[in-house]
Order: sequence, then C-alpha cells, then structure tokens
Amino acid sequence: MNIFHFPSNAINDVKPIFFNLLKDKYSPSELHTIFNRIVEHFNYSPTDPRIRFQQSELILITKFIQELQSGKPLAYILGYTYFYKWKFFVNEAVLIPRPETEELVYNAEQIICKKFSPKDSIKILDVGTGSGCIAISIQKLFPNAEVWAIDVCREALQVAQKNADWHQVSIHFEEMDILHTAPHSSFDCILSNPPYIPIKDKESIDRQVKDFEPHIALFSKSATEFYERVFQIALDCLNPNGFLLLELNQYYADEILTISQEYPYLTNTHLLTDWSNHHRFFFAEKI
Repeated sequence: MNIFHFPSNAINDVKPIFFNLLKDKYSPSELHTIFNRIVEHFNYSPTDPRIRFQQSELILITKFIQELQSGKPLAYILGYTYFYKWKFFVNEAVLIPRPETEELVYNAEQIICKKFSPKDSIKILDVGTGSGCIAISIQKLFPNAEVWAIDVCREALQVAQKNADWHQVSIHFEEMDILHTAPHSSFDCILSNPPYIPIKDKESIDRQVKDFEPHIALFSKSATEFYERVFQIALDCLNPNGFLLLELNQYYADEILTISQEYPYLTNTHLLTDWSNHHRFFFAEKI
C-alpha cells in the first residue's frame, strides 16, 4: 500500500491532506465528522493540536482514505458504530444503525414505561434484528424483560450475538424467515425496522447505501409486504394489551396505516413522527 505523503505525523499536517483527498466525495461537515471519528478511534482527542500519529496509524489512515474514496461507509471501515450511546459492531452483513431507529428505541422505552410496571417480566420480540441494536438496547433498558430477536440472515445473527456478548446481555436469537414462519410464542411487544424500500425504488437510493449495505435488509417486494405479515402474526403472537411499534418508510406511511385497519384485533392504530416531523413509526395495540 502506498502511504500518502504527509508533511509530518502531526495532526495539523495530516488533516489538510485528508480533507483534500476526500473533498470531492464528502462535504466539509461530513469530513470533519469522519476525521474526528478516526482520531477518536486511535484514542486521541480531536481537539488536541499536539497529536502526533504513530507510523502504524498513518498506514491505517491511508487505508481508511482509500476505502472512503470508494464510498465505503466509515462504520464498515472501523467495524463498529454507536447506537443509543452504546458501541455496536457492524459488518456488511448488517445495516448500519440509523438515528431514526434510535427514535424507535426511545419511543418503545416510553411506551413500555407507561404500559407496564418496572417489576413486570415482559416478553419482547425484535423482527429483523440485524446487528441486534434494537433488541440489545431494549434488554439493557429493561433488564427484567425477556427479549427475543429473529433474522433471516445467519451472518447477521452472528454479528448480533457478538454484540450481545460485548454488552453482556442474554437475547434469544433465532434464524427465521418471518414471511413464511411465525414464532411459536407470544409477546407483549413486537418491534421492527423491517426492509421497507420497495424494489421498484432501488435506483433512487443513495449509492453508498445501495453498493455496501445488505439488500436483504433494505428492499422488499412492496412497501407493505413486511407490515402485512407482522399484522397477520400479531393475531397469535401478540398478547392482549400488547403493542406493535414498527419503523416505516415515510412515503408509504398512510398506506400502511390504512391496511392495518383491516385487522380487527388491532386497535389504537396511528402514526408517530420522528424528530424531523416525518411519519416514521407505526403503532398499534392488540385488543
């Protein structure tokens, strides 16, 4: 690997070269965020002007620049990201957790606190767990809960198990295709960030996402396919007074809400907005 020519190993000499090599790919604000994350990755403070990188670190920075030039997301380059303040390992078998999904966890936390007592031993299902970020965050927030998590992808479940081990929580992971199988259990809460981009919209997706993140976790045959299936399994898999909380595609939110009203055992169906005031979540309770 060719190491880019840095005038010195001082951060104030490395940073301008880093920015110059990537300025055509990322905005200045994106580059500031990326560079700071890399500096923190080496356990330095980005605000410390006295930093001098080791030769091994300059070699890694060179590698990171080349990967960033290809469009590879920083989370995959570093092998981890942060979600709901906690560290989660990721690779190209799982989606990179998004801020919107942090809002899903936040909303779930608020709803659970209102509907259940802290001493209740509630049972929660995460459908399409990916990295396990939803299931693990909920388990950390509610240690008395029994959390199950399913995914169709074995490689994703391996990442989720690694994260559960890192966080020292016990999650019941199971490989399952929810479109063709239902869990043989019932739950007080079903959470999911399912594949919600219809395949017909594939070309409109950001290339960085489309080229690197797992299509099985992004795309579905239709915008409503997974939601209709979750509504169906709720008949047997959701306990009375239990609730669904599902992340969704804002452009198909009204359609999903309308479809949900065809299931008579679901009540109090409505949409919740995200912090950008977009319809991002679907909520329902079981009669």
